[in-house]
Amino acid sequence: MPWRQGDPEKKVLDVYIEKGMRYKHKIVFEGQADEALSSTSTITGDIVITLEQWDHPKFKRKSDDLYLEHTLSLTEALCGFQLSLTHLDGQRLLIKSNPGEVIKHAGKTSLAEVCVLF
Repeated sequence: MPWRQGDPEKKVLDVYIEKGMRYKHKIVFEGQADEALSSTSTITGDIVITLEQWDHPKFKRKSDDLYLEHTLSLTEALCGFQLSLTHLDGQRLLIKSNPGEVIKHAGKTSLAEVCVLF
């Protein structure tokens, strides 16, 4: 397909990525492409942005949830613990267990949008 004649117009397109958008989600800017749909057309095509998802060293994504695995020692499981972590948006979270509180293997605690597996 031929490029439009003359000086190419420069545009800035703002792309808003919302929390929870899925892998391969498509964001479409209709009629914003630099190329015409055919050599006889003046209608331009669409710009399509497809989201990629990269692995994170701490968090794993399952559907709409983020998971974090943390190994507790026997002492921490029996005597209590505090786990401080920083969420992806920079928010600090404190997860606490009191002495004597039972932490079961593969127990799930859900805080905000993070699931922590023990």
